[in-house]
Formats: sequence, structure tokens, C-alpha cells
Amino acid sequence: MSKNNFGASKISFNFFKNWEFADKKLFQFTLERDKSKNRNIKNIILFTEMPIIKLLYLPLIIINVYRYLKNKKNPILIIEGASWIFYSLITFVILKNLIKNLKVIYHGHNVEYEVRKNKINFIKRITFFSEKFIYKNVNLATVVSKRDWATIQFLYKIKPYIFLNGYCLNKVKQSKSTKIKLPKIFLLFNGSYSYWPNKVAIDKIINVFYKKILKVNDQIYFVFTGHNFPDKYKIKKNIIYLEDLSDEDYRSVLLKSNLLFLPLPKSPGTKIKVIEALCEGKNIVGSKSSFLGIDLCKEEKKYIFLNNSDAVIKIFKSINSVNSKNKVFYRNKYLYKNIVNKLLNENYEIIFKKHSF
Repeated sequence: MSKNNFGASKISFNFFKNWEFADKKLFQFTLERDKSKNRNIKNIILFTEMPIIKLLYLPLIIINVYRYLKNKKNPILIIEGASWIFYSLITFVILKNLIKNLKVIYHGHNVEYEVRKNKINFIKRITFFSEKFIYKNVNLATVVSKRDWATIQFLYKIKPYIFLNGYCLNKVKQSKSTKIKLPKIFLLFNGSYSYWPNKVAIDKIINVFYKKILKVNDQIYFVFTGHNFPDKYKIKKNIIYLEDLSDEDYRSVLLKSNLLFLPLPKSPGTKIKVIEALCEGKNIVGSKSSFLGIDLCKEEKKYIFLNNSDAVIKIFKSINSVNSKNKVFYRNKYLYKNIVNKLLNENYEIIFKKHSF
């Protein structure tokens, strides 16, 4: 599901952009029209994120992908694990049976079973079966961190390829037309409220930290980006909600922010919002879970908070400090072009070698 600066959308688009082959096409669900009119991107526009609607529209994606790949000499399908893995299972099974010699890469964004293990038993079982089937049957399956690698290996007895999330240094040019009015001092949180870890974090910022921080300094604002942000929070003092930001505008807001505040609960995957901020030299105050799967320098480790009181102390300690000395380290490690090239070089035979009969 593509929508501007959301993590899953960025991860998928960055992979597509850095897959350095001219003959490629991205098929995706989206909630908005693509203003760029990129001929290599096929959008299926939905009016809601409801799972039943995605399921009903899934055949459109499958038909379009089939038409594009059916006559290719070496057809390669990359399935982005950006939504419920049951959709990926349906897509994989149908296209694998329809297209001869199809190679399939599953680009896992997180461990789906961990995301949905607290759902009703029916959903939990479908998720476990779907994820196990995908990881055991695709040509190449990936995870984004050592932690997710260990979890997949434990659950399904499979050793996937670790394919880091990354950052495109040239993916965003600061918009000259950006006219977003921002306060002098603000904490930033980026993420959809409909995604459970973000919901927990946003609720905690408002219900736990909001009063504590304003009590010390009532000139501090809280800026939220993403969608489905609750109306009850929008009306609060010192709360600014920016919906549907473009990549250009989000980067502008990130660069102007004093710090990224991420009291995220334990969840799988690595956070693209964290990698972006580190690569831009921005301070981050966050829970230990916010940094899972990311190699941190000593300087950044100091801002992992232990409890709520410690979080407030670290916010005021870092809110006016500049932290850009490790920016080069993070850019070198998480430059997405290099990460994709490494994937291709290390898995060349799996991806490109033709079947022999």
C-alpha cells in the first residue's frame, strides 16, 4: 500500500528504484493518484485500507503482473512484504503456476507472525501458514535484520538473506514550494496511526509525555505526520498534524525538527524513519525497540531511554544539541544502492541462472 512517506512504501520504492535494470515495473495498491506519471509504476487506486477491499482488488494486481511477465525470457517477481502476507501467498501461488520459470524474491519488511500473533486465532494461523509457505518455496527470501533472521530461523527452520533497509541520498530534493509553517521548537513523530506500534507510541506521547514536557517548557510543540490521526488529539494545544506529506515536504520537516521522539513498543523489522533521521544527522530519543536491527554509534546509544522519566530527561538534554558527526557512517552503511548491489552480487545465480531440464 503506497502512500507518500510511509515506511513500507519507501522501502518498496527504494528497492524498485535501485534495481538497476531498465525492464522493470512496480505494481502497487495506493490511496492516491501518482502525480509523477511514471510509466514504470502501475497504481491500483483504493478508497480504503480495509483488508476485504484489498482482497477484492488483488486479482487486478495479479492480472497486470501476469500480462507483464508472461512473455519474459527470465521473469523475476519481487513480492514486497508490506502488507498481510496472506495477500502475498495468493499472488505467489497463482503466478508461480501460471508463468513458466518464474523466479520469486520475497522482500520481507518484518516478521508477519510477530505482527499478528495477538490477533484472533484464525488470523494467527493463516499468517503462520502463509509465512512458512512463502519462506520455504520462493527462490530467495529476505529479512531486514539479524533479529528477524533469528526469528524466521526459529519459526520455520529457514535461513533467509539479510537485506537491510536503507536510505537513498538523492531520493529527495528539498521542495522550493514548501510553505509549511512550523514552530521554533518541536518533536517529530512520523507514522500511520492504523499500524499498531505507531498507535501505541502516539497514544503514549499524548497520554504520558505531553503534559510532562509542556510542564517544563510550554513552547515545545509535537508534530505528527501520517494518516488516521485521531481527531481527539488534533484539537489539543501544541499539537500539529500534517497529513499526506510528500517526500520532499517530509524531509523538510525532518530537517527542521529538533529531534525525532519514538517511544515505540517491541515490534519486528527495522524502522526506516530511524535510518533516515540518522543519515540526516538528527537526534533521536527512543525506546530500545525503536532501534532494533540498527547498528548504532556510541553517541546515539546515549539517547535510548530506560523509562518514562529517563525519556523526558533525554529529550531536554538533546533537544538543542547538534549531532551530525556520525552522519557519514550511517550513510555509508545504509546507502540503498550499495545494499541492493550486494544482494544482486551475492545471489546472482539464484536470481538469474536459468532452470536446466
